[in-house]
Amino acid sequence: MSETRQRDVTVELCLRSSAPSVARGRQETVRERVEALDEDDAVADATVNYWSTRVCMPDNGSGPADRCPRVVGEILEVARERGVSVEPYFRSRAASHDDDERVLFLPVICLLVRCDGDLCGLYPVTKGDQRYTVEDGIERLEAGEDPTNI
Repeated sequence: MSETRQRDVTVELCLRSSAPSVARGRQETVRERVEALDEDDAVADATVNYWSTRVCMPDNGSGPADRCPRVVGEILEVARERGVSVEPYFRSRAASHDDDERVLFLPVICLLVRCDGDLCGLYPVTKGDQRYTVEDGIERLEAGEDPTNI
């Protein structure tokens, strides 16, 4: 039995809702592959969520909590705890020239993999010199390999 089938593996695909037209085809292809994983029972569950181009930083403390999706805070926290980098995929910069508030620009596509409920795979991410793309994560899942990269 493959590693992914021995554990309860779920995936969450996050797509930028206002993606440039050149990226929409890639988003559709990735969405179809994730849906196929669910239909083929390669994963226990797959969901697709949409997020905006940018959000306030979750630890900013300067705005309402609902301005930053829960999943973004989780991604940043897990990356910090596990010593991986989400840059340049998630980019932070000042909201304006005269403001200390920071905004976070979100990637066009992000794949989160949960093993037994815990975030075990984050694509895209950089760990040391190794870069893990969304394509890498989907290929691992399609092959029945362990999707853990963080």
